[in-house]
Amino acid sequence: MNLKEQILNTNITDDQAAIWYLGQESMLIKCKGKYILFDPYLSDYVDRVCSSEEIVWARRYPVPIDPSELEFVDYVFLSHDHEDHCDPDTLTPFAKANKKAKYFCPPNAKGTLNRCGIDDKNIIFCYGGKEVTLDDIKVLPVPAAHEELHYDADGNFMELGYTVSVGDISFFHSGDMCPYDTIDEYITDCNVAMIAINGRDEYRLAHGIEGNFDASEALEMAHKMHADILIPMHFDLYDVNSVPMGELANVMENEKAFIPNHVFMPGERYIYMR
Repeated sequence: MNLKEQILNTNITDDQAAIWYLGQESMLIKCKGKYILFDPYLSDYVDRVCSSEEIVWARRYPVPIDPSELEFVDYVFLSHDHEDHCDPDTLTPFAKANKKAKYFCPPNAKGTLNRCGIDDKNIIFCYGGKEVTLDDIKVLPVPAAHEELHYDADGNFMELGYTVSVGDISFFHSGDMCPYDTIDEYITDCNVAMIAINGRDEYRLAHGIEGNFDASEALEMAHKMHADILIPMHFDLYDVNSVPMGELANVMENEKAFIPNHVFMPGERYIYMR
């Protein structure tokens, strides 16, 4: 059984969600008959376009599924207009194969989506702190400080995380996010917290690599959200912007602060039960 067949044939009850990790911050969720895709990065676009003499980007594992196989996805959430989160080599074949999906994104991502063949009628612009309801899902966009908060020419946040509720099950996806002074204004409880943990430092920032929560900050965030489980992201795809797989476990042991968690292998499935 290939990954697409596994996704489609996974049977869950109404108090369960099936979650697949597709690499970097790409998460696919099946819940209450809906398929939700976060930050799909299913190509080697970064390797080909972003590498330089100083920083070489090279995927550590192959893409778990071809984006053209995801014609069943209902909703796509894009946190910001960076290559590994709003990837033209993923979105173009995905949009060609999937005509029904709705895309949630900050307004500054519109140009990339249009160039990928995505029509405005399928795009829902999201604004930090302003709730959106569509069909059976409720969305709270959370401003994301990618090192710091960035604004477009109209004063809208350029990077977002999302708290997405499907009935009585809620998911938080951080996007690329660091702590900032007013973050508590946007935090709500969630069941599943998916948070980047690769951290940040001056060397990476000097080379154009804006950072994220470290494992300690992600752990604190998940506790603030009273999450049932913490899923770390953005830790394993690129050597130049990663942390060891056991980083979260080490932090919990050192800080004596624990939370249920799951560290994924690429393409792995996890079943959450509320």
